[in-house]
Amino acid sequence: TGTVYIRANGQVDPVTAPITVVDNKTYVFIGDITGSLIVERDSIIVDGAGHIIEGTDKGINLNKNYVEIKNLVVKGFRYGIHLYTDNNIIHDNTVLNCQYGIYLSTNSETNKVFRNKVNGNNYGIFIDGVDNRIYGNIIKSNNYAIRVFGDDAKIFANFIEDNQYGLYLDQYSGNTHVYHNAFLSNNYQISGDYRLAKYDDVYPSGGNFWDGYAGVDADGDGIGDIPYSIGSSVQDGYPLIAPLYLCYAGTWEGVDYYVE
Repeated sequence: TGTVYIRANGQVDPVTAPITVVDNKTYVFIGDITGSLIVERDSIIVDGAGHIIEGTDKGINLNKNYVEIKNLVVKGFRYGIHLYTDNNIIHDNTVLNCQYGIYLSTNSETNKVFRNKVNGNNYGIFIDGVDNRIYGNIIKSNNYAIRVFGDDAKIFANFIEDNQYGLYLDQYSGNTHVYHNAFLSNNYQISGDYRLAKYDDVYPSGGNFWDGYAGVDADGDGIGDIPYSIGSSVQDGYPLIAPLYLCYAGTWEGVDYYVE
């Protein structure tokens, strides 16, 4: 209970915290934590092993680069997972009932957020940094599923369901690329300054699945024959006829590969 640190020298502080260190690089939870975790060391793995971290202010406070956060249940914080830094990987976590579920701040760039379950938050994923990748997540029953404030975000292959706002683009965001997502039963699928995004990956890759799409696929290529209208003069030119599922196929020479 309280604040737990992974110090720059690799030590866990306090030593009584339920985290064990494997191979001097991987920090594995062996129990739940009521409080916060502050990461002060680069190039490590934090494996929640299915355990819960629960509290009020900031759950995971990430101040270093090249950190992997996985297999945690994060509950009840103002900021569930808060990133200030670059080249981090956030995956296979469950983030519940936070004001900001996963928050990528102004200084956070080139991070990857994938295969997380983000449910029941005010902001599911809030992107304020540049060139971040959000993919393969299930984002459900939030007020805002994804809100974009930064530039060059790439948002693909997410299930965005039963939210008040599926995707909200602030006026300062730019060059957002949105494709292969499934937009399902959101009160507002796309809101804000929607002109600042591109909503398809051209043919034959396709765009997004929209549950309100009324077009047909006469030629059977899996892409609707007429565009889906986002708003005035903005459209998904290649709407998908059915949702796609994302399967991570591995990393080779630093490049991630997926099957959809």
